[in-house]
Amino acid sequence: MAVVLIFSSVEKDSNERIQLLNQNINSKINQFFEVPSTMLLQLKKTLEASDDIRDHYEVDSQLTTALKYFTSFSRILLLDRNGEVLHLVPFNNDFLGNDFSQQSFFINTDTEEKISWSPVFISAITGKPTVTASVRSNQNVIVAYLNIEKMLDLIFDIEVAYHGYTVLADRYGTIVAHPDKSLMQQSHSLSSLDPVKRAIAGETGQMIVQEIKWNISVLIPR
Repeated sequence: MAVVLIFSSVEKDSNERIQLLNQNINSKINQFFEVPSTMLLQLKKTLEASDDIRDHYEVDSQLTTALKYFTSFSRILLLDRNGEVLHLVPFNNDFLGNDFSQQSFFINTDTEEKISWSPVFISAITGKPTVTASVRSNQNVIVAYLNIEKMLDLIFDIEVAYHGYTVLADRYGTIVAHPDKSLMQQSHSLSSLDPVKRAIAGETGQMIVQEIKWNISVLIPR
């Protein structure tokens, strides 16, 4: 889960404009995730049609094609039934055989048809806001690391009137994307704000912070 917060002036922004802004951002988020979802399910079908999932050349070729075609994927893993790495692209020999069975993307991927999305996090490898998408394929699990910077660019390009702005926080209220990049580097937390507390609890909608006279509109992509 991630929390998208839209800060706008209470006094100057109309409810109708804020609603349209919410819809626009929600639409862009859904559009961004539609492509990797489709690609991951297609990869799943392709691998299931493979004669031998341990054929490194064939499987690595399929994973490499997916990574090349959709550049927002930064890494793709194929885990066995025990959560150990069978294949990965880009290749890194140090990862082969690593045990990911305790990772949430392995534990929470419990059906063969549904993609499981992780909370947003800052990748230790790329330093970019990232989510994982995982899906079961027969006895294995495909895990794709998705760099969401392009989605954030789409969101930040949407103008919020009267010096408003958009922020992305993780499920704990820690900023992972903000127009002021120094706040991202400091792992600044917004969890003390009441609207953010309520967002973490699962609420959506428009909430007002009276102390600073700003309206916080909350979207929770899932």
